Amino acid sequence: MIRKTVYKNGISYKLNNRRVTVIEEENGAIQVHFYIVDENPNPSALCERIRGKVSKTAIRLTREGAKVLAAALIELLNAKENQ
Repeated sequence: MIRKTVYKNGISYKLNNRRVTVIEEENGAIQVHFYIVDENPNPSALCERIRGKVSKTAIRLTREGAKVLAAALIELLNAKENQ
């Protein structure tokens, strides 16, 4: 079961042991938060600096998590366009 919570500046989808939250900042930038309850010690995200100038962030998602992230982004962006 997926539960959706809408906030004035974002949206959150709760899945089994996971949550994806998308928030729009005042300047229009978008934050994506992932919350995962997991016994796996391996990281779900990796950040690295390449040549001291490039910041690379890699995120591993399940298909279900990716679908929920896409839905949250689309809903947030559409809500802002329709205001």
